[in-house]
Amino acid sequence: MLDDPQRTNANKAVLDLFSAHTGLPIGLYEKRGDEFKSTFPESSLEKFEHHCKLIRQTPQGKEACNNDQCMRAAESFVNAKPQLTSCYAGIWNQALPIIVNDEVQASLLLGEMLIDDGAHMRETMEKHRQAVEMLGLSAEEAANLRDALGEVKKQSLDKLQEFREKLLPIETYLYTLIHREKSMEHEQEKVVHELQTRLTAIMAHSENIAMEATTLKPRQIREMAQSLLNSAIAMTVVVNNLGDFRQSYLFKREKIRPLFIEAWRVYNAEAMERNIKFHINLSPLDGREPEIELSRRHMELAVNNLMHNAIKYSFNGNVKRDRFVEVEGAPEGIYYRISISNYGVGIEQSEIDNGLIFKDGYQGVLTQGENRTGSGKGLSFVKSVIDRHHGSIKAESNKMGSKHEFFGEPHLTKFTILLPITQPKQEEPGNG
Repeated sequence: MLDDPQRTNANKAVLDLFSAHTGLPIGLYEKRGDEFKSTFPESSLEKFEHHCKLIRQTPQGKEACNNDQCMRAAESFVNAKPQLTSCYAGIWNQALPIIVNDEVQASLLLGEMLIDDGAHMRETMEKHRQAVEMLGLSAEEAANLRDALGEVKKQSLDKLQEFREKLLPIETYLYTLIHREKSMEHEQEKVVHELQTRLTAIMAHSENIAMEATTLKPRQIREMAQSLLNSAIAMTVVVNNLGDFRQSYLFKREKIRPLFIEAWRVYNAEAMERNIKFHINLSPLDGREPEIELSRRHMELAVNNLMHNAIKYSFNGNVKRDRFVEVEGAPEGIYYRISISNYGVGIEQSEIDNGLIFKDGYQGVLTQGENRTGSGKGLSFVKSVIDRHHGSIKAESNKMGSKHEFFGEPHLTKFTILLPITQPKQEEPGNG
C-alpha cells in the first residue's frame, strides 16, 4: 500500500491543481481512528480569506476553526453525500465525501466563500454576529472583521455544482487506486501463505526421502512422493491463478473432452490417494464429438481449477462411501451445458445464494477441515473466464445425510456451466 508521504504528496498534487484553477482553498480530511488527519496543499494555504486569517489570530479563533472543520468533515462521513455547510462564523464550504465501494474513504472541504443569495447571506450575518460575541472581540476588531467579510469571494450555487463535478471524480479515482492496492496487498498475503504451506510440505518430504531413503519401505517412499506431487500440483494451480490473464482471448473451435481428460491426468495421483473415480459423458453435438468456440488457454486453467476443487474437497478415503468426479455434457439450444459433480464437503446454501463462492479471495466455511489450504481465488477466476466466454456458471450443493464424526455432513455438489457453441458475432479475437 502507498505509505503516508506518498499518499499525502499524491493528494496535494491533485488539490493544488484544483486550487490553482478555481482560486479556492481546499482541504482533505481522512479519518484515523477517532481523529481526522487534514491535508492542505501550499496553494490552498495561500488562498485562505483575510476574514478567516483574522479569526485565527484571536486567542480562541484557531482552535475553534480547527474543531469546526473536523466536525463538518465528520458530518460528511455520516451523511455520505455532498452538502453545503457553513462554519460557526458564517463562511460557506462544500463538504464532498469520497466514496469507494460504498464506503466513505475521506472528505473534502472546498472553499471559503459567501453564497450569493438572500437566505444564505442572512444565515452568514447571524452566525457572524454570534462569532464576534463568542470570540470576545473589541469594537475595532469586530469592525475589521465585518470589513473583511465583505471581501470574501461570492459564488453561486450553479458555480459550486460545476466545481464539484470537476473535482470529485478525480479524487474518487485516486482513492479507488489506493483501495485496489490495499486489496492486492491482502490477496498477496493469502497467496504467500498458500505457497509457503505447500513449500514447507515439499521440503519436509524431500528431506525425509533424502535422509532416510535407505531405510524407508517402498510403500513409504511412494506415499512421500505422492504427497510431493500433490503439493507441487497445488502450487501450480496457485501460480496459474496469479498469471496475467488480461492476455488476449483467442477464440476458435476446440474439442471439449481433452480439457477434462488432461486435467484428470494432472490430478490423478491426488484422486487415487482419496479413492476417487472419474466418469465423463459428453453427448455428441451435431452427431460428432462436441466442439465449441473457446479460448483454450483460459478455459484450460478454468477446468483445472474446477477439477482440482472437486478432488480436493472430496472426503478422505476412510469415509465409507464411493467417491467420484463426474463430468456430463449435452447441447442446450445455442449453448453446450457441462456439469461437474463430486461427493464431498459441500457449500452452504447462503454462500451460493449470495454469490460469495465466486467472490475473489473468499473461502467456504465448510472447506477448512483436513488441512486443506487455498487462496480463495480459483472460483473467482473460473467465473471471470466463463463471463468472458459469454456463458454462465451456477452451483448446487445438497446434503446427503449420514453425518460423519470427523469430516462433517457429506454433500453432492455440482457446478453447471453454459457456454455458447459459437461466440457472439461482435466478439473479436484479441479483445482481452
